[in-house]
Amino acid sequence: MRTIILTLLSLLLAATASAKNMYIPAAGVTAGNNGTFWRTDLRIYNPSTVDEIDVTLHYLPQGMDGRNIAGRMFHIGKRETLVLDNVVATLAPELTNTVGAIRIDSDTYSSFEFIASSRTYTGTGDATRPGTYGQFVPALGTADANRSSAVLHVANRPDVRTNLGVMNPGLEEVTVRMTLLGIDGQPFLVSNPMIVPPRSMGQWSITHLFGGLYAENGTVIVEATTPVFSWGSIVDNYSGDAIFVRGVANEAGGTPLQ
Repeated sequence: MRTIILTLLSLLLAATASAKNMYIPAAGVTAGNNGTFWRTDLRIYNPSTVDEIDVTLHYLPQGMDGRNIAGRMFHIGKRETLVLDNVVATLAPELTNTVGAIRIDSDTYSSFEFIASSRTYTGTGDATRPGTYGQFVPALGTADANRSSAVLHVANRPDVRTNLGVMNPGLEEVTVRMTLLGIDGQPFLVSNPMIVPPRSMGQWSITHLFGGLYAENGTVIVEATTPVFSWGSIVDNYSGDAIFVRGVANEAGGTPLQ
């Protein structure tokens, strides 16, 4: 009888355990400005010396409700690294010019640990200067999302452009608004409200958000009705080199949307 009770208890705990899930907030395989072509490589490491794990990856295209998008499962052995070059082409080969996010789920019945990060990059496009330029985009958990956040290093000049993005990990759509501050902290320009579907992302150029202005050393405040991941992708217009600037919680001065 005791064995039966313990077995039932184990099954109950397994059934109610939640999988670990994380998000790569920005990924893609897409042409960009000035002859760039971006793709994303993904690495997932299983740190366990005891357990082999399965992870399921879901590609969540920009602007699309991602709640019911099917995923693809991958097996990772003990202390092994899953290597997925051009991961979006692997997960969604039918999409040839696309930007989105990636959801990473561990085994359904156990919160197995894993470590993940990605690199989104472009080639130089110049045979005399072979090589690649890119940016590392981390895997984030829902605890990393914020209703108000600040993105620094924002610039829009002849030599530099900035794209600003948000990823909504929630199960309801979110409304987002961005405010560009000058170095004096005063609001300079405010974007129109934007809707981001559940488990989806959006990324926009600073020109799209605020017009074709000159900007240097700007800070953008991202306000949302529910917690989101935010970032800036600042790109050198000459080389294609890019940096990923993650939005930081703006708890002291934030005014989340209601």
